[in-house]
Amino acid sequence: MTELIRSWPDSGFYISSAGTQNALEQFTKLQTIAKLLRALSDATQVDSNGDKLQDILVGQSLGNLSQRHKWRTLYDTVNNRYLIQYNTGTDAAKTWSEVFRLDTSGNLTVTGTISTDSITTTAGGLTLTGDLDVNDFYIRNAEDIFTNDLRVGGNLTLKNNHTPGWVYIAQKTASSAAVIDLTGLTHYPRYMVTLDGVVPNTDGVSLLMRTSTNNGATYDETAAYDAVGRVDTFPASTTVVSLASTSWNLNGSGTQDNATASALSGTVTINALGSASLNARMRSEIEWLESTGVLLVSTNIAGRKTSNAEINAIRFLYSSGAIASGTFRLYGLRES
Repeated sequence: MTELIRSWPDSGFYISSAGTQNALEQFTKLQTIAKLLRALSDATQVDSNGDKLQDILVGQSLGNLSQRHKWRTLYDTVNNRYLIQYNTGTDAAKTWSEVFRLDTSGNLTVTGTISTDSITTTAGGLTLTGDLDVNDFYIRNAEDIFTNDLRVGGNLTLKNNHTPGWVYIAQKTASSAAVIDLTGLTHYPRYMVTLDGVVPNTDGVSLLMRTSTNNGATYDETAAYDAVGRVDTFPASTTVVSLASTSWNLNGSGTQDNATASALSGTVTINALGSASLNARMRSEIEWLESTGVLLVSTNIAGRKTSNAEINAIRFLYSSGAIASGTFRLYGLRES
């Protein structure tokens, strides 16, 4: 029979009258618990006030056999924020350098270089003490970055290491799509769309194009599109003039069949986005094979919007039915 002499709320350790072997077992447990507590305390000294229990609650440092304190993550109780720091000193003389900060508003502060495929900002903010390199431009110590405009609280260094030319922006591939919309035409003075393998799902239709002044919320279907150009094919060429239409007809006076062999290709260039005093203007050069898939047709169409306003989105659609297939690639022209 074992008589219990004394017990603690922590069942990890107790003393009984079971003899030497039982006492040795319990002291071994005590030694193990003590080592774990010491390891935890030694690895979590994130303050200098000597309060081990508070330090355990505030954060923890990580290291290896050569240096116990290399990195630490902690809760900044004074400023109510989360930090990640790196020790550039030694265990005996620690020098903690902040590399990451997260506050209660969701704002991130990062020291160093951010490498990412994309950055999306919402209600929070992004503070950089290092550099942000985003392909087409270079920002140093920018305080805030917003969509469509840039606000800088410190110094801004723009580094242009690119030559003029067409810059790829986006691609959309149709698969029985009623329309293909390309939005966000605001950063470059000119835009170009390449059309590859565009096929309708209905015979005898024309590829149309419309514009938007509210970035695709609505598209203008009023009689505001003028066009002039040529349709070239055998046995004759035709001059095309279209006034006050509800869209630009990129096929001119011709139509396209839904055979794969009749696939349309070419380019559409927005040469002027327009303004309160200038029409938006475009030019298209496309070719396709008509009806039997053996008669080559090409068009060269110039168009304008009769209403003066800046456009910032375009839409492609067929005069009837959907776009069965085809790839639409958007480019912007960097002029300097």
